[in-house]
Amino acid sequence: VDVNDAYVRMSGYSRDQLLTMHMRELETADAAEAAAAIAQRLHAEDPAGHARFESTHRASDGTTWPLEMTTTYSAELDRHFVFVRDISDRREAERALRESETRLTQAQTAARLGCWSWKPDTGEVWWSDAMFDLFALPRDTTPSLQALIDILHPDDRAHAVTRAERMRQHVDAFAARKRAEHAVTSQNRLLEMIAEGAPLSATLTEVVLMVERQLDASLCSVLTVDQALRLRVAAAPSLPAAFAAACECVPV
Repeated sequence: VDVNDAYVRMSGYSRDQLLTMHMRELETADAAEAAAAIAQRLHAEDPAGHARFESTHRASDGTTWPLEMTTTYSAELDRHFVFVRDISDRREAERALRESETRLTQAQTAARLGCWSWKPDTGEVWWSDAMFDLFALPRDTTPSLQALIDILHPDDRAHAVTRAERMRQHVDAFAARKRAEHAVTSQNRLLEMIAEGAPLSATLTEVVLMVERQLDASLCSVLTVDQALRLRVAAAPSLPAAFAAACECVPV
């Protein structure tokens, strides 16, 4: 068992104190109960203990702070590792966002305003709840570009379809141009790394990121096989740590 300097500073306890304490002594009552339930589920579903969850810890002065905990198991070292990240700023940002959204909804309701958005590259459409009331739409109506066009006056629909198609073509051309630019930039970066003798792991990570930028909504990895015919994760920068841990040392 060990603890690093960062958590010592965060908790306010000394290293010697922390090494004699149980995790339950650091968590608030609610968080400890939730953590116990997570531990039981992990033991049943994943004995290696790979998980990511949020908890609340109590510092030595009694103050509490939210954090994200990531647990993983290293078969090579036969040790469990727990990584802790303070998410106070994220929680505050989420609270501010919820408050802003509530105020916007109230303002729209009072002014009888609705809003919507459309992503030409994916076709995804979102609209606010006010749209249902303003246009007398059934609540089970699925937001779509066609539904938005149907709302328009018949004389305006053809023009709207033409404008939408032009926007879609513009987005497709822009995306293709950006992919080409990223490809050139990534290739140049790879050549620089090879010329500078960068570590293989860093070079492979750059290769994976380059491929991911070219393939929309794709996550990639590079796996190798060691002399003992076991899988080793050479690079997987965008995949969960649990994926890498699960693949590590798997017999081929």
